[in-house]
Amino acid sequence: MKKAFLFLMSIAILLTGCSTGSMDASPASESFSVMEDVVSSDSEAPLDAESDGSSAKVDVDGVKIALLDTGISTKAIDASHILPGYNYVTGTEDTEDQINHGTAVASVIVGCESAKVTGIAPEAYLIPLVIVTKQDGEAVSVSPEQLAQAIRDSIDIYQADIINVSLGIREDDPALREAIAYADKKGISVISAVGNDGEGGRPYYPASYDTVLAVGSCDKNGEKSSFTQDDAQVLAPGEHIMLASRNGVPYGIRGTSFATGYISAYAAKILAEEPALTPEKLYRKIIEEAESFGNV
Repeated sequence: MKKAFLFLMSIAILLTGCSTGSMDASPASESFSVMEDVVSSDSEAPLDAESDGSSAKVDVDGVKIALLDTGISTKAIDASHILPGYNYVTGTEDTEDQINHGTAVASVIVGCESAKVTGIAPEAYLIPLVIVTKQDGEAVSVSPEQLAQAIRDSIDIYQADIINVSLGIREDDPALREAIAYADKKGISVISAVGNDGEGGRPYYPASYDTVLAVGSCDKNGEKSSFTQDDAQVLAPGEHIMLASRNGVPYGIRGTSFATGYISAYAAKILAEEPALTPEKLYRKIIEEAESFGNV
């Protein structure tokens, strides 16, 4: 079993601008725990939903994080942080968040002024790649093959430096496994949530692949969250936190998804200083720095 290390980086620093009160997760975050099979083989997304990269070539001076999620709300997140992306569910370039999840993760990374959330890596750029959205009031997700394609496109089309995957599928899918191997071969870091089913929960992929940095959650006291699954290599705040909704207001939320955003943001800060780091060396640096705060 992988050993998990507590990543506080001082929790006070990580939670700057966010309330650490005892607010429980909102009903929305509970009902849409993006780790609950939101990517499935029963997808209703069009099979030809593949980005052609027509608007993806944007030259920016900064670390680029591909956010494979529900999109990003431009009402909440400053558009200057958001690069062109793609919606793999609808097959369009509409990447507005219809659910909240992706926007909350984005606010961890770059912040949200209206929600008074201070981002950890406000100098980073986000590439919204939508793999879950709402249509007619129902959540619709892509297939594992499309998730794999989004990972490949993150590298080949969008030129991401980091791929944040705050979700997972239950089975070890060949296409997904090959996409993760491709990312490692190309020197691109993939950071993913382990899931919210607690100890003994069935593993999620891609977090369970060896070349992915698997992230779990801790509470405001630095204790491992009860819902964090096995095999987390590093922990970050994912409980009793206030992040931004898609309307740009703060709301209480919890989950390994948001802890993953913290780690991706910190990884971006490291890469900004040491851009030549391989994924393995980047993960090792994060874990070594986390270990200095104590293991769990």
